[in-house]
Amino acid sequence: MTAILVIITVIFFITIDYLVYRKKGTALVQIARDTVENQSTQISKPSIISEEDISLPNGVFLHPKHTWAYVLKSGHVKIGIDSFISKIVSGIDKIVLPPIGTEIKKGQPILNLFSKERSLKLISPIDGKVVSVNEALMSNPELLNDPYNAGWSVIIQPSNLAKDISLMKISEEAIKILKNEFKRFKEFVINYGNGNKLGLQTLQDGGVPVTGILTALDKSKWDLFQKEFLNLEL
Repeated sequence: MTAILVIITVIFFITIDYLVYRKKGTALVQIARDTVENQSTQISKPSIISEEDISLPNGVFLHPKHTWAYVLKSGHVKIGIDSFISKIVSGIDKIVLPPIGTEIKKGQPILNLFSKERSLKLISPIDGKVVSVNEALMSNPELLNDPYNAGWSVIIQPSNLAKDISLMKISEEAIKILKNEFKRFKEFVINYGNGNKLGLQTLQDGGVPVTGILTALDKSKWDLFQKEFLNLEL
């Protein structure tokens, strides 16, 4: 009889342990699911662009058509796109840079961005010869999210540096240009892109665009943006 009671007691505690751990396991699975769902929501939710996000580092010269130039100690000039372009564009499939040795004139295309059937061409702010290109950028377009560092485009040996630089802006003057362009772009989206569906709040709330908003526009609007903001006839 004692042996039977012992066996029953053992079975009882084993059953209790099983039910407790099963309940804990179910709770842990649910917690894991909730965590994944919350993380997915956070990742998919686009972030808004504020004027503070439109920046330019010290020592960087800005061309009004959204490319920048930085003079290296070697005398060569590093070139890339500004933060205005990097914030409003996403989903870039391909980036094309000129081959090393290419002679570039100021105002000629130096960087081509492609997204499906749409494209943008950005111009060189100076004259010169291409001596280096950012191979990492071409293989990983997401580096454009860091436009002044890992997302630089080319390095040029300048031929008219003093003249070209004198026509560009730096510091507070350059930031003022970028912020004005940001305001002008908000009007562009409202006028041509059905702003409320593209992440813009109402005009009474200030009309705040989200990152990558240009990508939501079709090819005709990309072409119009090219003409109005990048000054290239297609």
